[in-house]
Amino acid sequence: MSNPAKYPLVSRSLHWLILFAVVASYVTIFTGLYPWHFFFGALTLVLAVVRLVTMHVFAKAVPAIVPPINSLQKLVAKIVKILLALIFVLIPLTGILFRLYFGRNFMIFEWEIIPAGFITPNPEIGSFLRTWHVNLGWVGIGLIGLHSAAALFHHYVVKDNTLKRIL
Repeated sequence: MSNPAKYPLVSRSLHWLILFAVVASYVTIFTGLYPWHFFFGALTLVLAVVRLVTMHVFAKAVPAIVPPINSLQKLVAKIVKILLALIFVLIPLTGILFRLYFGRNFMIFEWEIIPAGFITPNPEIGSFLRTWHVNLGWVGIGLIGLHSAAALFHHYVVKDNTLKRIL
């Protein structure tokens, strides 16, 4: 499979599952549904880690963009893809860690994943991590918007197969 038309099914599935988990994380935090926010944040983290592994496993199965894009677009696409991969790991990690440093536990619904006191509380570090968690969340919204706009631009204006590769 040297030049497939689409990403492997596992890659496509993870892409859309991560999108669902991320959107659900944002919706639940803005509506105050904290247990669901913790659930979807943890789900995002797990899916993002699996996605990072599969990106390497299926690295040779990346379909070509037809017609090819220029080197600047390739560079920007690669940077945004790396930033999205990092942010989908860093946002949930900073969220979990800031709770622990504030002396709280990390629970998903009634299931305690990490007990309070697992890390010695330090409100200064907790505050720092909470600020990063929130700010990375806003950066994530911007990157997702940029990524989505680029996909739609390529589909409707450039008329290449960028979007079709992930559907």
